[in-house]
Amino acid sequence: MDENCSCVFCGNLSVGGLRVRGELICSSCESRITQLQIQDEDYKDWLSNLRPLWSKWIKQL
Repeated sequence: MDENCSCVFCGNLSVGGLRVRGELICSSCESRITQLQIQDEDYKDWLSNLRPLWSKWIKQL
């Protein structure tokens, strides 16, 4: 059974979604990430949110 967890990006509670190395990414954020284009206004915001997670995951390897 899935439990409610907060999305690592938006902070909303979600059941299910994408789990990457123990972090939850809700379906809305997952969808947005997969559709991002470099020219999108919020591209840099998403990138700056991903970098600390990526660094954390690399350290866990």
